Amino acid sequence: MDSPSGCRISGAELAHGILGWKAMSAELARTGASPDLLADLATGWYLGSMAMVAFAVIVTATWLEARGKGPAGRTAAATIGLTYFTFGLLAFFFDHSAHISSSHL
Repeated sequence: MDSPSGCRISGAELAHGILGWKAMSAELARTGASPDLLADLATGWYLGSMAMVAFAVIVTATWLEARGKGPAGRTAAATIGLTYFTFGLLAFFFDHSAHISSSHL
């Protein structure tokens, strides 16, 4: 594993999250997919994108740890926790998913 791996993953995430969903949602809309379906699919798509960012951070932190330049093990756990927490807050406040919405509380 080398340090550019985290950079490559980050670049892939940007392409996946921004460019990928734009193209995918346009194609799905052409098939007549409902707005609710598109919103639910977007939720999963963006969760995957956030996970890719988290993986990039973990890969980079692991690379640094292997060289004695980072905190042992804490970065991965903190990154995963922060990613899920942030995604949950965004889903709650923007109400993009019927599964995580203020109307179901």
